[in-house]
This record gives sequence, structure tokens and C-alpha cells, in this order.
Amino acid sequence: EPTTRFTQILRSNGETVTLYPIKEAAEKTSYGEPVEIKAITTPTRTQEILLEPGYTIEDYITLHTFTPLRLHDKICVKGEDYQVISIQPFHWKNQTAYYKASLRRLATQ
Repeated sequence: EPTTRFTQILRSNGETVTLYPIKEAAEKTSYGEPVEIKAITTPTRTQEILLEPGYTIEDYITLHTFTPLRLHDKICVKGEDYQVISIQPFHWKNQTAYYKASLRRLATQ
């Protein structure tokens, strides 16, 4: 991981979350081995997301990280499991500076 202003902010202000990369999304979703990554998490604001039926705004969070994410990856934040529902890369000087992802709490089985 290169040293950029954003990775410096992650090291000083970020929290450790666990990424479970998606392997297969079929009838039963399977995930790869867990990887600890640094991220900054914030509550999602209502104007940032379209609420899905059965969910409240408290079921969504926004995550900023340097680690590339994929749709449907699972992220464990403070003991709660979330699923990546959208990803937006931000670029600086033709390179990806960080990723902003919207996450929705996974329903318990």
C-alpha cells in the first residue's frame, strides 16, 4: 500500500474492519478468507441512498477505504455484518485515491 495523504489519514483515524471477499453469489453466497483492512465508517445520510423496503437509514453505513472492494463483498464493522451495495472510486492525478462504498446491514438468518 503506497503512502498517500489518504492512507496516512486511514492509519491515524481509520478503524480495522474485516473484509470477506465474495466468491460466489448463488442460492447460497460464499465468501473467501477474511482480510483485515483499514477504513473510515460514517452513518449514511438519507439523501445519499435509496432506502429499500424493510430497511431503515440505520441499516446503512458509508465506508471509505484504499482497498478495492466489489459488489456484494461482506464487511464486518464492530461485530455487525454489512454487504457492499455500491462503490465509487475517487481519482487524483489519474490514479485511484480511495473508494467510497455504501453498505447495507445483512439480514440475520
